Amino acid sequence: MRCHYHKKEMIANCMWCGKQLCPQCIAHKAGKKVYCENCVDRLGGS
Repeated sequence: MRCHYHKKEMIANCMWCGKQLCPQCIAHKAGKKVYCENCVDRLGGS
């Protein structure tokens, strides 16, 4: 499958919205949970 934003090979799904993410898209990682930049902004995290 491909990344939602860059069309590269995905490595994870955002835990909040479910979009496929490549390493470049991961804005926040907490253990095995990863989030895209849009969701980090909405959730107020960093």
